[in-house]
Formats: sequence, structure tokens, C-alpha cells
Amino acid sequence: MDLNSPSAWSILLTQWLLVQLLTGLTIAFSQPYSKVRPAVTVLVIALAYSFQTQVHQTLAETRARGPLAAMCWVNVLNAIDLLMSSRVSFDEQIAWMTKCGQSKTADSSYWRRLVWSIEMAFNYRRINTPWQIRAVPAFDRHDPGFVPDKVKFLRQCALRVCGSLFVVHFCTLDLRDAHLAGILSEISDSKKVLLPTWGEWTARRAILQMLFTISFGLLTRAAILGTYSLLAMFFVAVGAYEPVDWPPVFGNVSDMYSLTRVWGIAWHQILRKLVTSNADILLYDFLRLPHGIVARSLRLIMAFATSGLVHFFTDQGFGLSLNQSGALWFFCLQVPGIALENLVWWTCRGMINRMGFRWRRAIGYVWVSLFFLWVTPVWMNPIILRLYQDGQKVPFLMFGCLFS
Repeated sequence: MDLNSPSAWSILLTQWLLVQLLTGLTIAFSQPYSKVRPAVTVLVIALAYSFQTQVHQTLAETRARGPLAAMCWVNVLNAIDLLMSSRVSFDEQIAWMTKCGQSKTADSSYWRRLVWSIEMAFNYRRINTPWQIRAVPAFDRHDPGFVPDKVKFLRQCALRVCGSLFVVHFCTLDLRDAHLAGILSEISDSKKVLLPTWGEWTARRAILQMLFTISFGLLTRAAILGTYSLLAMFFVAVGAYEPVDWPPVFGNVSDMYSLTRVWGIAWHQILRKLVTSNADILLYDFLRLPHGIVARSLRLIMAFATSGLVHFFTDQGFGLSLNQSGALWFFCLQVPGIALENLVWWTCRGMINRMGFRWRRAIGYVWVSLFFLWVTPVWMNPIILRLYQDGQKVPFLMFGCLFS
């Protein structure tokens, strides 16, 4: 199909937007247990399937197909939570705002209901609603109730955008770099990178892989932080929202001393509600499992497996197949990592509690660093090599050239 054809893009755009529009309108104009909701849920899933089929045919040769398909299924997960799990409704939102003393802003007009329906469809963390996730970072961790004024907020956003652009520039190598080919020859896109033989490793290879991993993490964080800050700056600047509606997207880096805290506090929580609520529906509503260690373990597995699938769809945008992508490996390996953490805590709790605060933190940071240095290459290396093949910049700390 011709990519320049208006009909090709109009069909895709209509299907993608309908997923969000149907979800938002249903939660805004129906009761929490209305029989309309299951029907809309089925319709949304059908639309997403149709969209994925169309996007693979229409955009088969473009990078957009992966991220578009990934976000479409993210929106399906979001719809299932809004419609069937959290049972979100506009009336409950108004009641909550009135209870919290926001009666002046608790506008229940038809127009406000329409605007709210669109906002909620994209409010993945449920900010300023009764369904807000617990792990939304505060503007000031020492003063959780603090909200910056508009000028200070815009200044902070501008600094974050500039900082993110600096990281993107600093942590990438251009194809014209004379050392790039030699550097890339040291990394492998094989799954064996998880269990390499001792003879395969040299000090140079280990250092280069470490630099790739660090730069990949910095770039990923910078891309998310920069995009979020740019959107926040725009919407607050034009007066559409207040700073309180755009809390930080990431927690504090100092909290990254365990895998549980990395994924539960420090990293962005955009997908948290979506993946956990859908796991809850399957495990507790359909399978009727009791709340115990088995259900919690299955919930953890499902959450990370779902995240892996979402990121696999994104990897398709780089031209990677299911066999080539390491997204599922990376996210599913978080489960045994967290299980090991819990086992160590359960068996060595007394000794850990007797340690000094700084020692506990230091050991935690070392553990988290080593774990991610081990698991990240299986996801990162195929992406980097594909970027190089396609003539794109690749993630790498600039001072890494010293090792070439």
C-alpha cells in the first residue's frame, strides 16, 4: 500500500484514535458496572488487532510500525483497566474532588465530562484521580506536598530538556567515527551473551560492553525524561494544565539499591497500573486464586512478560524479529533477580539489619549494577548492531574511544 496515500494513513489513524476515544467516552458516560463496558472492551481489542494487521501491511518498511503497534496494545491494556478492573467513572472523580476540597474545580458540565474522557485515556499513572498509583514521585522528596510555581516548573522542565539533549549528544557515536567498527566487533547479538565462556572475555571487551550498557541506560532515561518534560512545559505554558498535573516521571536515582526499588520506585511507572491490573483480572477474577505467594509470583511473571512483549513490539521498529529481539529475555530475567533478592532478604534478614545503613546501600548498588550489566546486553546489543547496519548513530560514551 502506498505510504503517501491519504486513505492508508486515515484508516490507521482512525483505528488508533478510536481505541482511546471509545475508552474515554465509555468511562465518562457509563456507570462502573454497565453492560456496555464488556462490549466496548471486546471492540477495543478487535480494533487493536485490526490496527496491528494494517500497520504491518502499510508500514512494513518503516520504523514507525513497531512503536505504533506497541502503543496501541498499551492503550488496550489501559482500556481493560479503566473499563473492567478499576471501573473508572466521571461521577466518582467528581465525588473524590469534592471530598478533597476541590469543589471549585469539580465541574460536572457536559463539556468537562468530554475533556475528562480524553484526559483519562492518556493518564496512565492516573494523576490527580482516586485511582492514582502509589509510586508517583513527589516534586520534593523531603516535602511531599510541595508543588513548584509555574515559573519554577517551566524553568526545571527547560533544564531537563536541555540536559536530555546533552546526554543524547554525549552518549552517541556517529558512523563517521574511526573507532566505531572496531568497537562494535566486540559485542554480540547472540543470546549466549548471558552465559559467555571465560575465554570469550577480555578486559577490553568487558569495558566496552559496560560502556555500551551505561550509555544505553542513560539514553533511554534521557529520551523519556526529555519527551515528558517537553510535553509538560508546553501544556503548562499555554495554561492547559497546572504544574501539579505533571509530577516527575522518574523517582530518585538514590533509590536504585534493589531491583524491587528500581522497578517500583526509581524507574518510570507509566506501565505499572496497566500490566498489574490486567494480571489481577486474570489471576483473581477469572482464576479465583487466593492472595498468596503463588498468586504474587504469577502476578510478577505476568507483569514483566507483558512489559517484554510491549518492548518487543517497539524493537520491531528497529527491524528486529522475535528471534533477534532480546526484550522478552531482559524483562523476564527480572523475575529471578527479584526472587533472589527476596530469598537473600528472607534468609539473611538478621545479618542485613545489623549492617550499617551505608554498607547496605553500597552492597545494593553493586548488586543492581552487576545485574543490569549482565542482563542488559541481551536486549541492547541487537538494537545497537541494527542501528549501525541502518546507518544510524549508536549509543556509546564518547570517552569509550580511549579503549579502541
